[in-house]
Amino acid sequence: IGPDGEPTLAESGIVAHGVSPFTHVFMRTSLGAKGGAHDYDTVMYEQTHRMTAQAGADVMVPIVEPYFQRSWDRFSGHEYTQARTHPSEYAMLIRNGLVITVAAPIFTAIANHGNEAYRELVRHALDAVMPRPLIFDDGPAHLEATVVEAGPRTVVHLLSFIPARLADGFDIVNDPVPISDVTVSVRRATAPASVVLQPQARELPFTYDDGYVQIGVSFTEGHGMIVID
Repeated sequence: IGPDGEPTLAESGIVAHGVSPFTHVFMRTSLGAKGGAHDYDTVMYEQTHRMTAQAGADVMVPIVEPYFQRSWDRFSGHEYTQARTHPSEYAMLIRNGLVITVAAPIFTAIANHGNEAYRELVRHALDAVMPRPLIFDDGPAHLEATVVEAGPRTVVHLLSFIPARLADGFDIVNDPVPISDVTVSVRRATAPASVVLQPQARELPFTYDDGYVQIGVSFTEGHGMIVID
């Protein structure tokens, strides 16, 4: 949604209804819930827009609005008023084909608040438009993976470091975090001849199924480089 309050892409499949009158709204989703069995409401701390889906577009995550906007003459015990029982007509996440629109500045929200449900919202959106990603793993949240194609070889770089905020606005990385028995899946058109962890030159166990090389890897140095040949 652009500065004029209108959709920036005709392909977004949304109808814009202006900025929400509420400073805090809620997204109703099972994202991030243990087992994902029940819906629950997560507050969105950033200002949102009101949007509804055009015909043919899908509401992936609805918005639940609060009972009222907290003010000097309307008090609730928290910074924001609790969510209503039922979702509103507005959506937090709308999908129209390969275009997904979020009603909130989601990456700003992640940077400012670090809420796990915000990150899961992005994951949910990416999974919807990229059901077969180039790479995925079952490692911890801090593990970073990068893929480089080098001719017949595919090189996967894994970084395992957790920064610590030891000064105001200054994050420092002191020590690597060991990775143990993580499975990394890399999409490839053909099965590889070998998979090696470099520079240790250690052969890694792997399988090939449904277009993915599945690799079991452990390392302690903070950086693992998997070479798929």
